[in-house]
Amino acid sequence: MRSHVSGAQLAINFAMIIEDEAVLPTESPTPELEAANAELDGADEAYMRNAPRLTDAQLLDIAKYIQAYNYIELNLRRAIDAFAASGVLPERYNSKYRKLRTPELIAVVAETVASRRLPEAEEEELLKLLKDIEEGRKQRNIFAHWAPRQHPTRPMIIFMSKDENDAMRVRGVYLEPGRVATATIYAEDLPKFASKAVQMDYFFALEVGKWVDSMPRES
Repeated sequence: MRSHVSGAQLAINFAMIIEDEAVLPTESPTPELEAANAELDGADEAYMRNAPRLTDAQLLDIAKYIQAYNYIELNLRRAIDAFAASGVLPERYNSKYRKLRTPELIAVVAETVASRRLPEAEEEELLKLLKDIEEGRKQRNIFAHWAPRQHPTRPMIIFMSKDENDAMRVRGVYLEPGRVATATIYAEDLPKFASKAVQMDYFFALEVGKWVDSMPRES
């Protein structure tokens, strides 16, 4: 995901920080976005507020992305429940799997998959899917919690936040008065992100269905 975050403005990619429920970008400037950065530099909240709103199609793509990840989280928890019921969940999770926080789920499922001695090709495919899902969570948290607008002069979408805790985690300092943090993506990429999230949800749900069907049942 090509992106940037700014306080007045800071280019970033979506390297992961996990703290509580947050998965946020860390600093890593990208040359492609520094020109767009310059146009936003010095912008205040009023400037961002007056930027064009997203189209209905763009809002639908964001909704698709968020809902795909809602179902993925549901199925991660179903997978862990099935593993526990089937006795294949790693022992150290047996007493706490019901209390796992969302950022912990993918690692637990991946560890369980890796411990099951599946055929090599199947294991690699599942672990690759879980890795892609983890990567996508970074965008999901921006899409779900930050407010989007069109970039005023470029084919990009700006996601804005006034969350000072996010700013501190990403930048190490609080936002300047009247400024917002932003993450920017190319508008043409949004449908691709949505499509990939829907596909990951679909294929993961198929796998989880198999695990749930294999759970021991009471007679």
